[in-house]
Amino acid sequence: MVALGPCDVLLDAPAGCGKTEALAVRAAGLVRGGHVPSPRKILAVSFSNKARDNLRARLRKHLRGHELPSVTVANLHGVAARVVLAHGQTIGLIPDAFVMPTRGAHRRRQSLAGITWRNRDEVEAIVREAKAGSYNDDEVLAHIERSGNPVALRYELGLRADGALDFDDLLREADRILEVDEVARGYLLHFAAVLVDEVQDLSMQQLRMVQRLGADRITYAGDYGQGIYSFAGADPDRVFAEIKTRIPAYFQLTRSFRSSPAVLRAVNALGALRGAPALRCVHPTSWGADAVFAMWKFATVEEEAAAVLQHVQRLLTPDVTVGVIARIGTRLAAVRREAETAGLSFTDWSAPLHHVEALRRIREHMATARRAHTGDDDAALGALERMCLDSCADDDVDGRDEVLDACAELGRLVDTGSSLQQALARCRPDQLGEAPVKPGLHLLNAHLGKGQEFDHVVILGLEEGIVPDFRSTTQEALAEELRTLTVMVSRARTSVHVTFSATVPIGSGWPKPRAPSRWWGTLAGTD
Repeated sequence: MVALGPCDVLLDAPAGCGKTEALAVRAAGLVRGGHVPSPRKILAVSFSNKARDNLRARLRKHLRGHELPSVTVANLHGVAARVVLAHGQTIGLIPDAFVMPTRGAHRRRQSLAGITWRNRDEVEAIVREAKAGSYNDDEVLAHIERSGNPVALRYELGLRADGALDFDDLLREADRILEVDEVARGYLLHFAAVLVDEVQDLSMQQLRMVQRLGADRITYAGDYGQGIYSFAGADPDRVFAEIKTRIPAYFQLTRSFRSSPAVLRAVNALGALRGAPALRCVHPTSWGADAVFAMWKFATVEEEAAAVLQHVQRLLTPDVTVGVIARIGTRLAAVRREAETAGLSFTDWSAPLHHVEALRRIREHMATARRAHTGDDDAALGALERMCLDSCADDDVDGRDEVLDACAELGRLVDTGSSLQQALARCRPDQLGEAPVKPGLHLLNAHLGKGQEFDHVVILGLEEGIVPDFRSTTQEALAEELRTLTVMVSRARTSVHVTFSATVPIGSGWPKPRAPSRWWGTLAGTD
């Protein structure tokens, strides 16, 4: 693959088989092979921020310093924002004044429209479908009106009243702009090749955008078995089918560089349920006594949490990473409480102050903000937020969002009695850095963990109704739940421990009896 010049390539690589590494090597091969003459560049794009950061770290490993400017790394919302800001007003598709999306504003607009946890899935599906093509505003509104859903209509009309885009609009408008041949040709001249990581996370709309940016010079890398973002519009079945109709080169990797034989036995057992090829460990004899797959049963989540924390404390050394992963974040509550009681430091991936790049910006500007507003933490926080936002590129919608989330969390801590300096001290120094996973204990849900890896993994809650989720009633949804479980297991390098609790509190806190997941038996054969 490295020796190939710019052409469409599909790299089908399950977790741990070197997919992101191969993309970085591909980029280095294109640059050194003379296929990216200055001022042209390679566009390396992914769906999520964490996948973007992983890819950037691998590129820095394989590209020399003077070669790094040859590659632009972004996620899809960042690419869409660049297209909209650069061309939308020029060609008259976007109004002269509009508001870029942020998660905070999005949540507020949803609340004002009457969107709650009860109707969110339905409303978001209607709005996403209305904006899943290169439709103009009138076509979007007509689609939502035809749905007959008053909440979806109220939400969309609220956006129009504010002159604002949401994240679906951002992609839709970029899609429309890239349909203009003159614009698309400009990007084809600018980007000599496009690399796409985690292609299974793309929607058909996002795939169209990528193809207009890269034409027939795209290297796609992904794994159908990690397609777990249908709730965000991802369509791995159609995306892979479309790519396979046009690629001249296809590579499938089945040798795992990441995981021990014990972990791979579990991964392969789950993969066999969907007909996936078995993965082979590259170095099967290089793993120690901790390389195990084990299954634990408990009576209560409190008993479970105590045992998990004891296990984690035994594993933790200064250079070890441990991920405790649950299908849904609320299933982590007992382990979080147990860790806090024991005084064990951990990284909570759902917390706003986990955003690495936002923390870097905050630490960079904190001293200046505090000097300018000595003794007034509220004013200092406002100045800090402005300086951090000013340091973000206009098209870095996710970066700006993360700054706003992190500063809002600092403000919440200040409001509860902490000084600004004390609030910032809640962020461990080892959270900072390029790699998303630093040594220590990490608490996260399945979707945040995709694309990451840990030395040891504990998967909480292999109970029916949680894995698979009780809302997954169709065969298609259950297939995605199986892929979600596979993603959780395959995060591990050395060991995996899976837990089941006979009683688990529901939303009200009342303990509810649970049965083992339908996939418990499949994994039990690998224990």
